[in-house]
Amino acid sequence: MLDAYELTSINEGALFRAVSRHDTIVSTKALTPQSVALIVKAAVRRVDGDEAASKVAGHSLRAGYCTEAATVGLQPYQIREQTGHKSDATLARYIRPVAKRKIPSLL
Repeated sequence: MLDAYELTSINEGALFRAVSRHDTIVSTKALTPQSVALIVKAAVRRVDGDEAASKVAGHSLRAGYCTEAATVGLQPYQIREQTGHKSDATLARYIRPVAKRKIPSLL
């Protein structure tokens, strides 16, 4: 399976970068946290409207990753390697309740 760097042909630096309206990379610097939040909110707004957009932020991606990783059965240490969480207790706060949890010990 190809990873994100292989798919984008970006070999160094940030993966999420500024692009023009013509999909041309305009900077090698990473998007700011505020830019990511605005992009996430705009995408949610287009799909589900203003109310839904008011409930998400860029940080929602972090919680979403943690939740999905736990759902598919990754072990806490594997998730922490990606997220940088220092403890399982902190990680557990990022994992949202899901009806059929594969690793219920995290909650």
